[in-house]
Amino acid sequence: MREDPSLSPVLLYNDPVTGGPDLIVPGNQVFLVFDYQFTEPSGNDDEFGAFVFNAVTGLSSAPFEFYTGNAGSGTIAFDLTSLSGLTLGLQFQLAALPADSDVTSVVTVANVRTEERAIPAPLPWLLIAPWLIFGLRHPRRR
Repeated sequence: MREDPSLSPVLLYNDPVTGGPDLIVPGNQVFLVFDYQFTEPSGNDDEFGAFVFNAVTGLSSAPFEFYTGNAGSGTIAFDLTSLSGLTLGLQFQLAALPADSDVTSVVTVANVRTEERAIPAPLPWLLIAPWLIFGLRHPRRR
């Protein structure tokens, strides 16, 4: 996405309610993951944002939003577990902020995907924890 002098914000989105494909299917331990690179040369004051929203209501909430005004790159992961059963949309945006004096910022979004991430089984810790707690509280007597 490139900053455009006639458009702000510049949007890239998928909204199943307005005809986009239903691509994001939430579930238990399902994460929406993407990589980004935000380039903001001198003279720019822009913000990159990404968020998952309820496609029926159009609403998003803080755990499913990412915003940055700083150039950089990284990988973002939203845990969609609590959104099971909802129809979801996804939006990326590049917006000029009030002090913006140039239109040369660029955002690259890549490798957008859903991943199922298993939580490690707690069984070994459940077996060891009582022994550690009991052993630390009650030292052996000789």
